[in-house]
Amino acid sequence: MNAEQSLDVRHLCVLLIVVGVAGMIGILAVGGSAAQYGGLEYRCMIEGPFPSSPPLALVTEVAPERAYLSLWPFGRACDWERADGQGVVTAFSDLGATVGFLICAAMAVVGGFFVGGRREGAAGER
Repeated sequence: MNAEQSLDVRHLCVLLIVVGVAGMIGILAVGGSAAQYGGLEYRCMIEGPFPSSPPLALVTEVAPERAYLSLWPFGRACDWERADGQGVVTAFSDLGATVGFLICAAMAVVGGFFVGGRREGAAGER
């Protein structure tokens, strides 16, 4: 591989790192602000997530017991009162934002791996 091709590969790898990190930051910022817009409890009442498996929770016009931003899976989490009154059921958002974050992280890692490998190989050839 000549010097120009090596430089192009390095630029591509750096671009992967930049796009991956920017994507991760963007997903966290946009996803976090979208999950909290209007208040977490309000968003849980209107959009959910709602529990879908037993023990089924009481999902009424009453606010959930607790609403918070979850980091795994990334998004909104809502604690709903159980129908039998024996605790709460936690419902989490889908995995869409989490998968997007992991794809961006993988892009950044792959770019970093190849940039690091190219740098070591170039130093060894001199």
